[in-house]
Amino acid sequence: MDYMDVLDIMEAVVVGSPRHPKPELIQTDECSGDLYTLKVAVNFHGLEYFIFLDLLDDGRRFFRNPFGEDSIDKEDNTPLFNKILFTLRFKGGSEHQSAMYTPIVFDKIADKAFNYFMNDYAKQGRTLSLSTYISYFGIDDNDADSIAELLARDESEKKDLIACIKKLSPHSLFNEPIERNLGAWQINEEGKLSVDEFRKGLLIDYQGNTGDLFG
Repeated sequence: MDYMDVLDIMEAVVVGSPRHPKPELIQTDECSGDLYTLKVAVNFHGLEYFIFLDLLDDGRRFFRNPFGEDSIDKEDNTPLFNKILFTLRFKGGSEHQSAMYTPIVFDKIADKAFNYFMNDYAKQGRTLSLSTYISYFGIDDNDADSIAELLARDESEKKDLIACIKKLSPHSLFNEPIERNLGAWQINEEGKLSVDEFRKGLLIDYQGNTGDLFG
């Protein structure tokens, strides 16, 4: 067995299933209600398993393994752990190799499951102010494009806006003038954004003058 076999195993895992397509975010009694267990179905060589991850929601973002305790140690993950271990041994790995690679494969699956939850469910399922949205999810190309589409008066301005929007970060939003212009906008509800004020905030943050671009 070599590392390519390990990569093949990683890539063979499909997150989600027709029977359990939606991840479950299960609230625990710890950390004043801010600690959750994320339960996501995964398909591994035609068999369905669940992966369980510890998440902390601090009000600005989700953290995996918030206290440095890897979710691989959770008892609920034993069936998936054993499946990975068995598959690695079946591929020809020694006991030592299989034990060494199992946490690597598990972490890859955990990444897939976490990103599946964040991008396909958490992002669409919440109504957030723009500053909170960016703190949880960041700004990707699609987000920048859709925000610029709401704001731009023409294609040229849209390109310039995209460049500015992609620079947005929680730091700039929580500490710079743009924050004052965003309080009413919800990321998934139209009609709550003051277009002119948003343009003005971008301009103040990233150009430092009134210029002609968003005037």
